[in-house]
Amino acid sequence: MSDRIPADGSGPSAEHRGIVRRWVLRGLATAGLAGVASGNPPGGGNGNGNGNGNGNGGSGDGRDDSGGTDPTIKKRATNEFQTRRDTARQQLVVDADTSAHTSNDRVATDAVVAKFGKSLAHDAATGLPTTTAYEELVSATESGGTATDFTEITQAYEDAEPPTEAAGDAVTVDPTELVGDGFDSKPLVQPETAWTYLPTGGSTATLRIAGPPAFDSAETGAEMVELYWRALTRDVPFHDYPDDDLVQAAAAELDTLDGYRGPGADGTVTPQNIFRGVTPGATTGPYVSQFLWKDRPLGGGVENQQIRVQAPGSDYMTTVEDWLKVQQGIVPPLDASLPGNELGSERYLITGRDMCERVHDDPPFRQVQKAAQVLIFGMNAPLDDGIPYTLKPFEKPSASRRNVATFTEQTTLPFNDFGPLYVEKRILGATEVGQKMAWHKKWNVHRRLRPEEYGGRVEAVLGSELSTPDEVDLERLLPQNLLDSQALAETREQFGSYLLPQAYAEGSPTHPSYPAGHSVVAGAGVTVLKALFDGDYEFPSSEKVVPTRDGQSLQTATETDAMGVRESLTVRGELNKLASNMALGRNRAGIHYRSDGIGGLRLGETAAIRYLEDQLSLPRRVPGYDDLQLSLETFDGESVTIRPTV
Repeated sequence: MSDRIPADGSGPSAEHRGIVRRWVLRGLATAGLAGVASGNPPGGGNGNGNGNGNGNGGSGDGRDDSGGTDPTIKKRATNEFQTRRDTARQQLVVDADTSAHTSNDRVATDAVVAKFGKSLAHDAATGLPTTTAYEELVSATESGGTATDFTEITQAYEDAEPPTEAAGDAVTVDPTELVGDGFDSKPLVQPETAWTYLPTGGSTATLRIAGPPAFDSAETGAEMVELYWRALTRDVPFHDYPDDDLVQAAAAELDTLDGYRGPGADGTVTPQNIFRGVTPGATTGPYVSQFLWKDRPLGGGVENQQIRVQAPGSDYMTTVEDWLKVQQGIVPPLDASLPGNELGSERYLITGRDMCERVHDDPPFRQVQKAAQVLIFGMNAPLDDGIPYTLKPFEKPSASRRNVATFTEQTTLPFNDFGPLYVEKRILGATEVGQKMAWHKKWNVHRRLRPEEYGGRVEAVLGSELSTPDEVDLERLLPQNLLDSQALAETREQFGSYLLPQAYAEGSPTHPSYPAGHSVVAGAGVTVLKALFDGDYEFPSSEKVVPTRDGQSLQTATETDAMGVRESLTVRGELNKLASNMALGRNRAGIHYRSDGIGGLRLGETAAIRYLEDQLSLPRRVPGYDDLQLSLETFDGESVTIRPTV
């Protein structure tokens, strides 16, 4: 369809009602531009002659009001067009990597063992998605819905009472005490987004990350062992990690475990570094980032970061009956026999279970926004040296000398570019790009099964209520380091099954595991903040905080040395720790593997860097912006300079 407005003024036909609004807006925009060119913009007046084209009457500056082309506006429009064209060419043509993506598919069998299938039709005997449903999913995602429509993917229950007998190969279980007369399986989370185009920047399909470890690898086995230990230790306070028996047992097993890739893998795993991230700064000081604890100045007051946390011992999907229902898309609101999420008191984060709830339903970009507000309004942290501005310094002892010195020298105050609003909008822009890149990798490339699904494979081999498929020797595929682990034995003893206990009643979202969406958003948003702020800036003692043991209040490093809060903490390190907390907090809930989080951080970082390159291209013609560049240290510890794309 042509983008031009029909000459007769008619809009799209009835079948195109969804884009009527776009036609109207285009018509208004065209009318407005025509009005400016003629000197008679809509709303009256004959042009203001000042290069703004806002329709106000009268020039007042001696320019020609006769309706001719304004050379200032024309030059600007031409420059902007050239910048956008050159940027698009660079990212979509010159820099685009169009080679095929590689996914770790070495475990390929006639049964859907190693791939995502939550909410699809399942075989109740094996707990596996049916091959028919999975093949429909692949056809739809890889074709963008042209070969198989997304609505044709076979889910367990579709607009009807769930069957109690076999229907082809889609054997199901009957939920008890159903709420309502009929229901659908929980929908898949928008696989069509994998085909969404971006209006600026590179293609979401061209940027790439390494594939996840294979289903049968020692690394995946070690990731599952770590997840079982994370589940077993959810209620242990971070204060008590050094002396807790379970945490010590977990550290001892992971320290010698083949395939483990977390902190201490090249040295010693200890209660101090266990379960932490691998980004620079993530193992320094308290387990939780300052940006998840510090109060946030907001408007005329201060908002603390206490949340209503999950009740201790709230673990879900530990029986095969509950697990299989959730795999088929039945969630607690639909089945009264399934327990729902149980919340307890309100407090600051002091346990792993608290961290699970922090990253449960809250949109992940929001926590990065809060970090920006702490930096700007709470700490007055200095901007990156490459930015020719500073924000207005606050009257407090922690004000940076660079802030004060730069502020007194500058003649303009940052607002639309590099002001507080700019910072938060760049976070939103970068995270949107990262999220769409993640969806392409999730649905169109890897389709990695969720850890809860992997736990079902373990239960089929070691338990008694699920059977192994005839098509494949499942026991041979499961890593021996997992089958022999103490973590698995402890889980069986405590919960009565080999399923991975979940922190959320609904388990994971209904989209594939790799990369982690929260992690990509955290990686993108934190990368923006690291690029815009001085990463070397240290938290003053009066700004470093840690909760009391009951989580009801905060103490500063001048009042306590708990959890290593008196160690030197920098903006860069605490932002990296924030990214790790957000990424691996979902691991604590049992819905992601470690490699999902690490791969997601790297993809988000790449997305943000490309996004910022584009953003720096926009103001580069403004005097003083000619040599604009930003610097940061990546999650892998490498120094990067960000310059305009063109």
